[in-house]
Amino acid sequence: MNYFSPVEKHFFNLQDIKNQTTNIPYIVLESFPQLGLITSLRFLEWASKNPEGVISLPTGKTPEYFIKWTHHILNNWDNKELADLRNSNGLTIDSKPDLTKLKFVQIDEFYPLNPKQHNSFYNYVCKYYIEG
Repeated sequence: MNYFSPVEKHFFNLQDIKNQTTNIPYIVLESFPQLGLITSLRFLEWASKNPEGVISLPTGKTPEYFIKWTHHILNNWDNKELADLRNSNGLTIDSKPDLTKLKFVQIDEFYPLNPKQHNSFYNYVCKYYIEG
């Protein structure tokens, strides 16, 4: 289990399957909201160690809970309940990650849409990830 981060170790320990039988480690989760929580916590854990890292973020229904959890955690960073939630789920970083220097790689665009159009990928990222 040395390949897991503290956040991943916490969620690994919650699952019933402890014996990894594949070459690629995995964590089994109960629900989409839990997937959003672990993904958000792991992203913040990674971003705190890689403040100028490169990210690429998905769109659609898949990242819905990731986006909600990430905004909620960052917007309420100093709230005691959120601090307890972070710590109890393995996110033990000392300070709120600064995401302003991350580099974003756009994974796709809905061609031939103008990025300013309401249903473009650019608009989606701005609306859901940046503005929240």
